[in-house]
Amino acid sequence: MLLITLTLYVFAWRAQLGYYWAYQRLRLFSRVFPIVTLVIAAIPGLYPFWMVIEQILFSVLMVGIGDVLTSDHMRLTFPKPVRRTVR
Repeated sequence: MLLITLTLYVFAWRAQLGYYWAYQRLRLFSRVFPIVTLVIAAIPGLYPFWMVIEQILFSVLMVGIGDVLTSDHMRLTFPKPVRRTVR
């Protein structure tokens, strides 16, 4: 969980600086991490009950963040860069 949090922090920091790739990673991870955390939390006996609840809340929060990241406003804020072709 610490590594997930650190990667999200780094991508958020880089996206704040205007990097499109970091925004794309945030969008991707906001869709993948909730699934991963719910699957891991569903393994019986792996985590105590309070931590399972924490993982569910984390997943709900990440789904909300994913919705914000895919909004029209965010897509306009981070337009896809145009590839330059070399002749």
